[in-house]
Amino acid sequence: MGSMAFEFNIAFTSEVNKPGSTDPLSPAELWQGIKRGGRNPNDFADYVASCEVLSGRRKEFRRRLTIADGAVHTAKGKHLDQDVLIADNLHVSATTVDTGAKSTWLLSYAAGDGDDHTDLYLTAMYELKLADILPGSPEAKEIEVNYTTLARGACHDAVAKIRSWRDEGRLQMWKEEDRALDAAVEHEISHEGKLVK
Repeated sequence: MGSMAFEFNIAFTSEVNKPGSTDPLSPAELWQGIKRGGRNPNDFADYVASCEVLSGRRKEFRRRLTIADGAVHTAKGKHLDQDVLIADNLHVSATTVDTGAKSTWLLSYAAGDGDDHTDLYLTAMYELKLADILPGSPEAKEIEVNYTTLARGACHDAVAKIRSWRDEGRLQMWKEEDRALDAAVEHEISHEGKLVK
């Protein structure tokens, strides 16, 4: 007999550079900010108190979040272990180990019918799975409303934060840190390959 777990999927997409914007973000800047959220989600979300990377590689790893006040359905102080996958210049997704719930940050381009010009977009997606909530219950309806608000706010806030990080020089600093780490990993792989031969 299967359980009646509550599941709810929500996504919100925001145009990154609104028409007439005088302060546009480039795709590389948007991606650097999204990627930062993989290892440092607490930089984006006030409801994440801290994050520790437990194991894995640069683009595929397990992290442990400690929840702060303000989470929709998770108590302050609770730990969530998540498997994170970073697909360069596309998305960062995090799947909660014990429930299968998933959050994804997606960089994309879109154009209207007959329009050759593409615009830059950020999408926040949440695939929620809760075994202790009855589908259709008042609690489930409240979570649906709160997660819809969360997705909308998270998307808008992320664009604003990434823009401010760019203006503060933090994106460039993180880009340089990433380059150094990637070079160290390449060196290590190259060195290991020489030892094996």
